[in-house]
Amino acid sequence: MKNMHDLAVAGLIASALAFALPGSAQNARGELSHDDTRFLQKAAGDGLAEVQLGELAQHKAMREEVRQFASRMVADHGKANEQLKSIAAAHGVQVPSTLDREHEPR
Repeated sequence: MKNMHDLAVAGLIASALAFALPGSAQNARGELSHDDTRFLQKAAGDGLAEVQLGELAQHKAMREEVRQFASRMVADHGKANEQLKSIAAAHGVQVPSTLDREHEPR
């Protein structure tokens, strides 16, 4: 399970980093396409939810293995979120800083 999580985080970072490289889908004014902007916003929102879920699991889990996995999830997704925010800012894209309705606890 840990390897799948690492792979998912690496994929998120790699996808996001592609926006920072020359040749990403930009228009003549250097702006990202609507789809790329939407991806950054969605990935940022999902990343915030992953961190919050990890924090919840750290406090609520009964098994030490689950708490350890949750801690790793918080650290990895927190780092990915910071990198994603940096990339988004470099392209003038606003990303969420709080959970949206889809990710709010019910």
